[in-house]
Amino acid sequence: MFFYSICILVGSFLILYSFYKLFSLIYPVWRHDTAGKNWPETTGTVSKSGVDFFSRPRSKKYYWARVRYSYKVQEIEHTGRLNIETLPATKAKAIQNLEKFYPGTEISLRYNPENPDECFTKYDRLSFYKLMDILWMPVCGVLLIVAGASRF
Repeated sequence: MFFYSICILVGSFLILYSFYKLFSLIYPVWRHDTAGKNWPETTGTVSKSGVDFFSRPRSKKYYWARVRYSYKVQEIEHTGRLNIETLPATKAKAIQNLEKFYPGTEISLRYNPENPDECFTKYDRLSFYKLMDILWMPVCGVLLIVAGASRF
């Protein structure tokens, strides 16, 4: 009986935690699409760009372009970063995405006038891979709850 209660508890936690992670992933994108459209626009300069990757044991590597840039608001310098993901996530595709972002290249962005450290570019998107990492949690949570509840 105790084991089934633990299944229900862990399943519930996974579902609640996945909703939290999903909200924290979607909210910034939604905020930039709504309130961010009225933020002031400025130009930043790419300071660093390169290809980064992620892999799990016994899995292929997923590549993306990583860009760092700086911009000034009222003579105070701020920095931002941009991760450009593509499907398929190959190294060649990530390198191709970097062609627009060599160090010294200008990039257009919008910043929050109340908090100039918060900014976004037209290249900011919802991360497909982070979304896929989150979506397994509610599925496992439901399976655990069903397995636990079936014994009561």
